[in-house]
Amino acid sequence: MKYNVKMLAITAAISLALVGCASSPNGAAVPSKADTEAQSQLSSEIEAVSTAINKASVTLASAKDGQLDWFATDHVDKAQQALDKAKQFYAEFANDPSEANDSIGFFNSQTNMEAALENLSVFNATISQAEAIREQSLSILEDAFANRKQLQAIGSDKLYPTTYKQLDSELKSLVDQVAASKTDAAIKAQPSLLGKQRELEIKTAIKVYLSDAKDKLKRLELALVKNYAPQTLAQASAALREAEAFIAAEPRATAKIQAKAAGVMFAINHAEQVSIAVKKLRAMPQSANESYILNIEKLLLAISNELGAVDSRDQRLSKQGQLIVQFIKDSMKNEQAVQTAQQALKDTIAKQNNSLDLLNQQIDTLNSKLADKTAYVNSLQNQVANLMTQLEIVKKSAQLKTTAEQPTAAAADAIETSSAPSADSNALEETTNDTSTATERNEDATNTDNG
Repeated sequence: MKYNVKMLAITAAISLALVGCASSPNGAAVPSKADTEAQSQLSSEIEAVSTAINKASVTLASAKDGQLDWFATDHVDKAQQALDKAKQFYAEFANDPSEANDSIGFFNSQTNMEAALENLSVFNATISQAEAIREQSLSILEDAFANRKQLQAIGSDKLYPTTYKQLDSELKSLVDQVAASKTDAAIKAQPSLLGKQRELEIKTAIKVYLSDAKDKLKRLELALVKNYAPQTLAQASAALREAEAFIAAEPRATAKIQAKAAGVMFAINHAEQVSIAVKKLRAMPQSANESYILNIEKLLLAISNELGAVDSRDQRLSKQGQLIVQFIKDSMKNEQAVQTAQQALKDTIAKQNNSLDLLNQQIDTLNSKLADKTAYVNSLQNQVANLMTQLEIVKKSAQLKTTAEQPTAAAADAIETSSAPSADSNALEETTNDTSTATERNEDATNTDNG
């Protein structure tokens, strides 16, 4: 990968001869500015390659964690090879930067740096292609991948690992067809895979939800329970078949499946208890039949007493049970009637409360209006008081003015008296005469009244 030794020696000798002219006084070579810049540029490029390789390593690890190699095996393998080559070429100049621009071979002018960068470019392009294949596969084979996820969720890969691996292998074949640009073939083959996946899903759901019930029913059948409780056992078997049919139709209706599974187990337990009771009854002597009936009546009586119902032991057993049921129904009706009445009362109270709230609002409105009117009246009273005060001030001013004008009027009267005394005297006499006449008339009237 390197030039021959002879050529290197000649090159070194020429370089030393040329550099000698630029030596410092003490004989040490002084690098030029261009050499310094070139060395700095080379260091930056080497650092960039190192960073790119580290980033590529992280990308590859993340891709494998995300099962990218499952979707595009060949592409991820190619990316791995390209990254390995990039690391090899980088190792040539990682510790000796001078070898970054050395040729990778005698008949190849490409340098170590160029080869490392080229392989990094191949890595990035190949990873991008692999990711595109994964996205395309998830889109084209969406239903198959959804079924695969459901199978993993319900544990098909653990309960039926062989079948699951077979189906996963078929799915991988379809993905490989997508990677090979044979999308039409993958689309055409998908329905067959979907049917197989659904069969496994149904099988798994039945195993998960009905396995306990099926096992117990099988034990009852082996114990010949049908000889003692054939009807209830047949009902349990029918419930199991119905649940299996429902799962086959709706394998993902989890809540309904769980309810049906519980119903199946109830029916099986019922068949078991009936068979036990029948066995005991058959084992009893004929003389114990009365005690058996009385025990049943005792249980019914205890229920009646607890409910507060009448003692109905004078009726046949079936009638006693019917009376208890009817009493419960009547009690429930009465309770419902009470609840209805209580609700009606609550509604009435609520309406009254609403009416009361409305009335309070009206009262508040009236009080607000009354307060406004009171304030208006107070305002008018204040205005009247102000007017009265102003009137008093005007009156006082008028009185003061009148008092000030009285001396002038008196002087004028004196002047008039001096100039016309006869008129005033006559007027005074007339006034005196009138007064005397009036006095006399009053005295006469008084005397007349006394007489």
